[in-house]
Amino acid sequence: MYTTDNSISLSRDLKREMKAFLPLKDLVSYLSDKLDMSPEEELDSKNFLRCHNYYSFSAFIKQVPDNLHKGKFQAAISLYEFNDWLSQFLFIFSGRLEQFIKSTFIESLCQQYNGKYQKGECYLDETIYENSELY
Repeated sequence: MYTTDNSISLSRDLKREMKAFLPLKDLVSYLSDKLDMSPEEELDSKNFLRCHNYYSFSAFIKQVPDNLHKGKFQAAISLYEFNDWLSQFLFIFSGRLEQFIKSTFIESLCQQYNGKYQKGECYLDETIYENSELY
């Protein structure tokens, strides 16, 4: 729960709005009814949910079209795996992008710097900063 100053305040859910906890067996049964799963999909879901949080996964179930009659669970798994792959790819890409930006910035700064410090120490020179607070 958030307070008015955007800080986090930990407190109980006195309104009882949270969904009830379901043990794995009951969760598989609930999903089987909801998604009309085959026995193979039930086994797959049991194995999947042993290692993955249902609350995180449930958002992907909601993205599966209602008019898909069979394979809804597998379609949700595919969406989940694509999201996981995309997150990993973007993390790698953003890390490389960050390194490129830092390298370009440092290269430019050192080429342009002609102050009293060595080029590798130019960040210590207060005159390269916009104001003393940034320094």
